[in-house]
Amino acid sequence: MDRDRQFQTMNGPPTMADPATGLPVPADRRPDAAGYPAEQLLAAAHAAARPLPAPGEVRPGRNSAADRALAFGIASLVINFAGLVSVAAIVWGVAGLNRTRQGPAAGRATAAWGVLLGVVGLVFTARVKHFLF
Repeated sequence: MDRDRQFQTMNGPPTMADPATGLPVPADRRPDAAGYPAEQLLAAAHAAARPLPAPGEVRPGRNSAADRALAFGIASLVINFAGLVSVAAIVWGVAGLNRTRQGPAAGRATAAWGVLLGVVGLVFTARVKHFLF
């Protein structure tokens, strides 16, 4: 069978075949005009734009306390035994807000939402316990 006819698409033009295997090459793996695969060009451009941090190094601007506050705040709306999850959300949220005031850390809105959801979860838990008992 003719190699060009073997890999013809529905529109007619043949697709690019890998010389080693003879199988069609996906569009994102085809070389550009200079001969480099597109995915290598994108990876190189991304690496040049923002270098990766060293292992164990925290990226500047990362605020894990705010992330924890939001996670605990959302969890406090779902599972909140004795209000402990809400208290954790409030504590981590205040720590996250303090961290944004001290330096170039991001996550002020995330920490604020964590505190807000923690307070809502605490009020909801208190109302439910008051209603039940």
